[in-house]
Amino acid sequence: TLQMVSAMSYQCLEETREKRPKIAEVASQLKEAARMIQVGFLKFIFMSRVVVESYGCKKYLDGFPYSYIHDT
Repeated sequence: TLQMVSAMSYQCLEETREKRPKIAEVASQLKEAARMIQVGFLKFIFMSRVVVESYGCKKYLDGFPYSYIHDT
């Protein structure tokens, strides 16, 4: 994701307008990067909860960032 945003940023520095990406393309790429970051963050939260619960430490799940994953 960082590579994706970095590459897009570098393209935006081109001297001529014809070589720079269109704003719609930039917006689309940034939106996709944000989605990928969010999905990765939620996977991290879920896996962290699984590990903490497997050690019998559920009392530590009250609060950020574990509050994003509600008990079932």
